[in-house]
Amino acid sequence: MNSPLSQGWLFQRLRFRIARNAGTQLFGNSRVRLVTMVACSVVVWAGVFVVAYLGFQLLAEREIPGAGRILELLFNMMFFTLGGMLALSSGLVLYAGLFNGAETRFLLATPARADQIFALKFQSAVTFAGWAFVVLGAPILIAYGIAFRAPWYFYAILPAFFFAFLLLPGAVGALICLAFVNFFPHRRKQALAGLLVGLAALLGTWFYRTLLAAKAGLDDRDQLQGLFDMFALARGEFSPSDWMARGLVAVARRQPGDAMLPLALLWTNGLMLYLAAALTAKWAYRRGFNRMATGGDLRQRYGGSWLDRLAEWSVFYLDRPTRVLVVKDFRTFRREPVQIGQVVLFTFLLLLAVLNSRQFFQADIPIAYQQGLSMLNMSATGLLMCAYLGRFIYPLISLEGKKFWILGLLPLRREQLLWGKLAFAVTGSTVLAGSIILLSDLLLRMPALTVAVHLLTVILLAVGLSGLSVGISAWLPNFRETDPSKVVLGFGGTVNMLVGLGYLVVVIAVACGPFHAAGAVEGFTGDPARLPWWGFAGLPVAIGIAGVATVVPMQIGARTLRGMEF
Repeated sequence: MNSPLSQGWLFQRLRFRIARNAGTQLFGNSRVRLVTMVACSVVVWAGVFVVAYLGFQLLAEREIPGAGRILELLFNMMFFTLGGMLALSSGLVLYAGLFNGAETRFLLATPARADQIFALKFQSAVTFAGWAFVVLGAPILIAYGIAFRAPWYFYAILPAFFFAFLLLPGAVGALICLAFVNFFPHRRKQALAGLLVGLAALLGTWFYRTLLAAKAGLDDRDQLQGLFDMFALARGEFSPSDWMARGLVAVARRQPGDAMLPLALLWTNGLMLYLAAALTAKWAYRRGFNRMATGGDLRQRYGGSWLDRLAEWSVFYLDRPTRVLVVKDFRTFRREPVQIGQVVLFTFLLLLAVLNSRQFFQADIPIAYQQGLSMLNMSATGLLMCAYLGRFIYPLISLEGKKFWILGLLPLRREQLLWGKLAFAVTGSTVLAGSIILLSDLLLRMPALTVAVHLLTVILLAVGLSGLSVGISAWLPNFRETDPSKVVLGFGGTVNMLVGLGYLVVVIAVACGPFHAAGAVEGFTGDPARLPWWGFAGLPVAIGIAGVATVVPMQIGARTLRGMEF
């Protein structure tokens, strides 16, 4: 008689089956999406590699005293920042998998142990969150190895450091997720907002003090030492980012023996924290799930908040019924902690890159490099807009499927639903992306004309990408799915992603390309009188492209929506 399999083996088979089915679906039904994802990752990887290699090559050629310490400090801060982002992103993904998924509700109704369910979702969350870490971190370290002629085993040992480091922030994010759900089951958004505001205040204070110390330390040795002391949190003996930096730098210096202790510390502490998270989930997971599923807030408030009034005021140019629909969509967005966390996470990453561009300017780099850096920030912001609108705006029409019978009772035309969602998308993306671009150009001290062209490009991107997301979602809806992530991964989501990326490339190339090329010819003076006429020739063309990308999909979507019966 065969003995029954243990739950561990059963869940391993489940992981293998899920991975195989996902691979079959990806290669069989979503080849276009797969190719697009790989191509975008390669482009990002190559861009990060080129920028990092040029910086490391410059540092190696000038033979700056203390360059090794500076590099170790930079790696410390890079891994410290990426570790914090990994903890937040893995916690958000794990929260969605453990407490919002239909699969986990089914598993909790079976005799499956809570720690096994947690382990299944933890591995998926860390894998998903760690992809960005690999795409951003690997090219920097490979460029460092090539620039400083690291030995071959430096590249061979990189995966061991990467996988060990992923466990630490993933386990920390899991512990924070379980703590939030158990201690704040009905105040999760408020607790998350308080945590994020506190972290933002601490980071802002630290960044301001670091800038002051950096300016004072250029001519004062004691002040320079004080600048290094500002990074003591990331450089401490008990800091995982310090273990990563010391280990990788030691291997690059052909001292593999000195890297074994940091590598062992990463693996042992990562496995220990994972075990602690699994043991915590053993008694806290079901308890937290039950606390979320039962009851509600005793002091339930009805009516709009100041955020709703702000959202309604931001679209004052619409009629009252359409403004109410915009507020409804905004409430749907702000009531989901995972969506808010994703926006905060990726916006913080982009802001971090923008703020660091100030350091490039202080290095007295050529004006052409500053212009290229501003274009790089523009492209990164455009990619962020494309991802946000595709993830959060595109599924809105499909998620209205079961509520259309209610919306049909309202004295509204169906087209007003689309225009309301378009206004919501354009307003939100313009404010977010425009603020980032304005901050970037001001930090780089771009001429006023360059700032104006970049802000106009942001508006064109926001209008066109919003029109594509809303129009294609009404043209190719999926009313059978209730999970927005599955709506995005469908055929319509793939079409929207491909068309949106193409539109992004065309608009940036047409609007900003001739302008920056003309500026290069005239020495980037910023004087519009000295620029040739063809430097501005792309702007009306880009405006026309944005108009077509907005009006045509919206008309097709409105016609499709009018012909549907619910």
